[in-house]
Amino acid sequence: MPPGFDRIQLKIRRTQSKSVGGSVGFSIHVVAELSPAALEAVKRYRLGDSILYQKQLALQITFNFVFMLWRLFILWLTRKKWRVTVDDLVQGRTLTAKNVIDMLEIEADLRKAADTFANVLRAAAWFGGEEIIEL
Repeated sequence: MPPGFDRIQLKIRRTQSKSVGGSVGFSIHVVAELSPAALEAVKRYRLGDSILYQKQLALQITFNFVFMLWRLFILWLTRKKWRVTVDDLVQGRTLTAKNVIDMLEIEADLRKAADTFANVLRAAAWFGGEEIIEL
């Protein structure tokens, strides 16, 4: 493994809040701590805009045309709210959900995406070099 690429950490902080109406909201804050060599690789390979996670938003079909256009507009406005890029992960990002089940799904997807990102970053560091594998 190249020097500096062995320290890639994902920090997850879970919080919950209570609204004035009494409903509970859940949020998760994720941030990736990268070594200087890994940060340089992110810049060199221009990985900052790569999307790691994006929640699938569904348009509810209805016979009311105005309501459907309104829903489409709201989905268009909130599309970036449910998208996490490499830059978001490096700088830190908070996502919120209405229930704990959705939050656990988001956390699992972010863990998987961060693991894939770390593997891509380590693989990119090896290009142009040689690796010796002892069997």
